[in-house]
Amino acid sequence: TTTPTPRPVTQVYPIGAYGCRGTGQYGRLDFEQDKKVFRISATLGSCSASADNVPYTMTPIQGSDHEYWLTPDYSSTDFKARLAACGVTTTFFDSFHVESNNDVLMSDIVINAASGSPWNCWLASGPTRPVPGPTERPPPVHTTPRAPATTPRAPATT
Repeated sequence: TTTPTPRPVTQVYPIGAYGCRGTGQYGRLDFEQDKKVFRISATLGSCSASADNVPYTMTPIQGSDHEYWLTPDYSSTDFKARLAACGVTTTFFDSFHVESNNDVLMSDIVINAASGSPWNCWLASGPTRPVPGPTERPPPVHTTPRAPATTPRAPATT
């Protein structure tokens, strides 16, 4: 007799860096690979707010096998106060709609609010490629100098 092959464990949380954009606003979400925390940075017009090491929970959306609610816990940060100082509704970032798309797990994140345009977030860099932090510079790329280009000449005619 043969035993069935066990199904792989499904990743049910985002990993990597996500770029986000809304009307006149943009931001970035960086999800840790080894623990359920993320960093959020948001530019809201001429104001900005950010928070590090934000824990979160993932809740499957009933009736779907590819959609989840991600609920951040900002209580250990001053993110809500920074949003209020920017004049942004502090409930805007209270829950994220996360889904897989074309079998890419956690490929799309949408942040909605009762008022205002949604933020659409997309996976910019996954866990196999480290993402530099906002104050870090990526490692330099080394290049080899190229010889100057020469202009091709037509063959000589005699």
